Order: sequence, then structure tokens, then C-alpha cells
Amino acid sequence: MKKSMQKKRTAQGRVVPSVKARRSDRWLIIGVAVFLVLVAAGVAYALTAQDKGDVVPGAGSEKSKGSATAQVVVEEYADFQCPACRRFFDTTARQLEKEYVSTGKVKFVFRHYAFLGQESRWAAEAAECANDQGRFWDYYDKLFTEQGGENVGVFSKPNLQRFAAELGLDAARFNQCLTSGKYTASVFADINQAASKGVRGTPTLFVNGRSVDRGSDYAVLRQAIEAALSAD
Repeated sequence: MKKSMQKKRTAQGRVVPSVKARRSDRWLIIGVAVFLVLVAAGVAYALTAQDKGDVVPGAGSEKSKGSATAQVVVEEYADFQCPACRRFFDTTARQLEKEYVSTGKVKFVFRHYAFLGQESRWAAEAAECANDQGRFWDYYDKLFTEQGGENVGVFSKPNLQRFAAELGLDAARFNQCLTSGKYTASVFADINQAASKGVRGTPTLFVNGRSVDRGSDYAVLRQAIEAALSAD
């Protein structure tokens, strides 16, 4: 009798997850698995490049706007296919530039976290190829303006080459850069570096090296900038 009652209590006390909860857990597991595969692929690619004697410093030279001696540095980690990054581009980034970057108080730095798929990485590489010609910010604007669905061909290599031509870049030089995979390993290195800093989504904002929760909200970002300005 006692054993029977114990079994009954055990059965009554067990929480059976709902179908919705089980599906949520399954997608979380899938998401983590995809992320780990991406990081592993990046490490493997970077190590292969190093074995060949290639330099893998992280993508290209620094992409920044504003005074080099600005008191505050704001870093954005972004993916060109990310809709939230497009909203940041259309709103917060413009306000930031007007109030702080153009006045010399803030240096704004862009960093790649191209995690949404192959076209994200191609777009990042293309932006680096534009940077070789001193046109990163023009190409940055173009990518966000042209943004469409994720991995549906919007950022295919032919389209990325067309964007460069429309901006008046040296097409032959740009196309050779993109098709050669010059920045493939470097973009993967950027992804891994971002992950090591705790970046898990985009856009992620840092102010003087500190991650800002909900930093894509201009009011929140502004508060963090003012605190950094006051601290110095």
C-alpha cells in the first residue's frame, strides 16, 4: 500500500511539459547547435588559413566614423541581413551621428557578426572589398538600403558586384576581391572574436568596451554615452 501511494505521489508531482514548451526547447537546442557549428567552422577556416601562411587579423582595417581622439567609442556588432540592424541604421545610428559623432564626442566603429547565413558572410566580405577602395560606409549604406529576406538571393555575389558597380567602385578590383575569398577567413575571425566577447545577437552595442543592454534603443545608448562622457 505504501509503495503504491509513493508511486502515485511521484506521478502526480511530475510536471509534463506542454507541446509548446517542448517545441521551444527544441528550437533553442537547434539554435545553439547552429551557433556552435558556425563558430567551429570559423575556427577551422582560420586555422587552415594560418597553416597556409595567410594573415587572419579580423576583417580589414577599422571601419569607423568620427574623431580618432573622441572621448567615447561606440562599437556596433551587426549582420547586414538582420532586420533589427536595418532599424538601427534607419534610426539610432542617424541620431548618434548627428548628436555625437559629428560633434567629435564619439567615434563609431562597425564590427561584423555575420551569423545569419552564407549571404551574411558574403555581404560582410563585400563590405571589406569596398573598404579596400575607401568606400566602406557607402557600401554599408547600400547593403542596408537593399536588405531583403534572409538568404533568398538578395546578397548573392552577382548582386553584391552590381551594388559595387552602381556605387562607382572599380568593378574589376572589387570582383576579384570578392570572388577570391580574400576576406573569408577574416570575417570568420570577426565572428569568433565577437562570440568571445559575449555577442549572441545583432545589433549589439558597446560603449568604451562595455556591452549596453538594449543599446539599439537611442535613449538607452544616449544614457550610456553621457555616463561615459561624465566619467572622464
